[in-house]
Amino acid sequence: MPIRNVSDRPRMPRLGKIRLGRKLDSGRGTQYPKALDHFLCPPDVLTALKGMVPFCDGCCKEEPGPIELPIMFLSNDLEKIASQWFRSYKATVGLVCKGDGYKADALFDREALTRAGGDITQPIPVDVWAKHDSKQTVRRDDIECWGQGYEDHPACPAYDAAKCKRLMMLQFAIPQAPGLGIYQLDTSSVNSILNINGFFEYLAMLTGGRVAGIPLMLKIVPQDVAPNGKKKTVHVLQLSSRFGLAELAESMTKPVIEALLPEPHPEPDEEEIPEGFYPVETAQQEINQKHQPAPAAEEPAAKAMPRLSINADLFNAGLKLGYKSKGDMLTALGYRSEMDITDRAADYKRLRQMAGK
Repeated sequence: MPIRNVSDRPRMPRLGKIRLGRKLDSGRGTQYPKALDHFLCPPDVLTALKGMVPFCDGCCKEEPGPIELPIMFLSNDLEKIASQWFRSYKATVGLVCKGDGYKADALFDREALTRAGGDITQPIPVDVWAKHDSKQTVRRDDIECWGQGYEDHPACPAYDAAKCKRLMMLQFAIPQAPGLGIYQLDTSSVNSILNINGFFEYLAMLTGGRVAGIPLMLKIVPQDVAPNGKKKTVHVLQLSSRFGLAELAESMTKPVIEALLPEPHPEPDEEEIPEGFYPVETAQQEINQKHQPAPAAEEPAAKAMPRLSINADLFNAGLKLGYKSKGDMLTALGYRSEMDITDRAADYKRLRQMAGK
């Protein structure tokens, strides 16, 4: 017999977390977050993606990491793959409040709540929430959530005190990484959340609501913002399809596991002599050729063109030519963004020529 509220809540195996920044020591006994222009990935992910996607150029004085991730969501339920709520955490208690701007579920310190007269209407004092030294806690569901402030309400005291923030939790697979499971990435950036929600809405219009099993690219891109009227550039998340519309339609006809598999390798050339294998007649020809004058140099055969179905194929091919990042390739081609790319084969030939390959 299945267990209520346990057996009906399967949990995907999590392989690790991917981060957008790191915590640095302030020198005063505290830490502060530092945002990066690339993903901080577990070592096995870095190894799997080396040479496949563009990496940052290291100008941020951090260890280079990918600026793009080939990902795939494994569910069509957005709450499972892109959960987004106002959340408040305490280091020793964990999640103490979770709301959507209308209602919230919260964990309170029983003694503090009693001293406050048992009142749990907004504005709720910050010290009423459960904390590390709470002897007893009490949970209250469906309390009023003011979040960052709406209509005639100011921000919730917990949000105003930076003890609560909006948070999106993305959960996805990286097909090229070893292991069966998902990776989690958290962001509190409102621009990242808006970008991702906008892409989900657009994708749903094309697919009839399907998200699972479609190969996507998760990128960190610069974006100009003007909080409080002051313009600055920040790095935000952006989702995009790895395919055009025709290829996207084809990928939707495949099961998730088939869409995860790489393209099959072409059949080997049966006529080509394997390296290190010399037939008898070839050995005799080499002996005879020692006594013949050297033939005139011939033009080298044209190098094989790599498969360039999507822009990511062009950038991967460019990395093999020695370019350090997608930005280097776009600069070399004289483009401002990858939207300027119209002929991948011609651009690859230009990159190869400029690299002297």
